[in-house]
Amino acid sequence: MLARIFSGTTIGLDGVLIEIEVDIANKGFPSFNLVGLPNKAIEESKDRVRTAISNVGFEMPDSRLTVNLAPADIPKEGSSFDLPIALGILVAAGMVEKKNIESCFFIGELSLEGTIRGVSGILPLALLARDKKMKTIYVPTANVLEASAVEGIIVIPVYNLEELVLHLNGQKMINPADPLSLENIKSFTHSEVDFESIAGQEMAKRALEIAHLYSDELNSSSLNIILI
Repeated sequence: MLARIFSGTTIGLDGVLIEIEVDIANKGFPSFNLVGLPNKAIEESKDRVRTAISNVGFEMPDSRLTVNLAPADIPKEGSSFDLPIALGILVAAGMVEKKNIESCFFIGELSLEGTIRGVSGILPLALLARDKKMKTIYVPTANVLEASAVEGIIVIPVYNLEELVLHLNGQKMINPADPLSLENIKSFTHSEVDFESIAGQEMAKRALEIAHLYSDELNSSSLNIILI
């Protein structure tokens, strides 16, 4: 049985849609193959996903399992594909109805006990999901505020894999997050993240650090010279 789950990755500041295809074959020796230019962190997701599925009480398929991250010519990195890969396996195994994941976008890292850890790059991915006409985005609870800043899409915070499956099967629903307005964002006196949460962009971050350090001492013309 074949399942398709939508997720995404970031290239610079842009989100790129990734379609995760999961196939469970009726024949062949039990195996778990992951293709589509995954990096080491994604390769290791096989062990996280297998263990998480078992630890939340579901049965890992004992057959030939193939996961493809499409398009295959785009390199993928990070642990944010853990959740969509695990969900794809459960859908392909018939534990979650295919119709319940239509127009949905999933992202998150799995712990071995099945809880969903926060990941970076949520804002561009939420924008991507909205622009691709997805109705709902499922994100780790740690990332819910960031995703809620994007208008036009329903944000569902998910704490663990079991909770997500119960929700998708209509057994125990999760309340969507409240939209985060511009006024709410302006009222924040501090941020829960800093430059360490931004992958790459070292020159831009350095320029902003210098600008902040000297902004009280330099006039606007001198500041422009520094930024250039």
